[in-house]
Amino acid sequence: MLTPWAEAYWNARDPKHFVLDEVAGYLWVQILFRHEGQFWKIAGLGFLIFRIFDIFKLIPPTRYVDRNIHGAWGILLDDLISASYAALVMYILTWVYPQWLK
Repeated sequence: MLTPWAEAYWNARDPKHFVLDEVAGYLWVQILFRHEGQFWKIAGLGFLIFRIFDIFKLIPPTRYVDRNIHGAWGILLDDLISASYAALVMYILTWVYPQWLK
C-alpha cells in the first residue's frame, strides 16, 4: 500500500496531502449505492454526504477507528465506514423522496 510511504514522506500520521483514502471512500459510496438516476446528482450528493461524515466523524465507530487504529488500515477504514453511512443516507433519501433521482 502507498500509505506507509506517504506517512514516511510527509512525516505525519494520515498526511493531508495524501488523499487516496478519500478517493477509496468516495468510490465505496458509489459501489454501495446502486440506483438508476442522473449520474451527477448521485455522484455529487454522494461526495457531499461522504465528506460531511468523513470530516466530523460523529457516528461510532468512525471516531474510534480514527483515534485508535493506526497505520494504513486505520486510515482507510474510517473513510470506508463514513462512506457506508453516506450510502445509507442516500438509500434513506431515496426511500423517503424517490423523485430526487429523476
